Amino acid sequence: MVLNPPEDWRLSLEPRAYSPEKFLNAIWALDLTALDAVEEGVVLYDGGFWKEAQEAFRSTKKEYGLKKIKDGWMALRPF
Repeated sequence: MVLNPPEDWRLSLEPRAYSPEKFLNAIWALDLTALDAVEEGVVLYDGGFWKEAQEAFRSTKKEYGLKKIKDGWMALRPF
């Protein structure tokens, strides 16, 4: 058991709840939380939706030329 973990062990957890439709809309609207969730998130359970979310992310990333930067995302193409 670690009582005083090092600073770099901090866990960043931001639980968010979306319906499947709202999550896809968030991806298409370039919502930073949704983009980060698909790029860096860990799937705990999938009833088949995750593949659709990943495809929406890939399409959105390509359409806007999204590039991951330190504090978020940069669109290389105008929207």
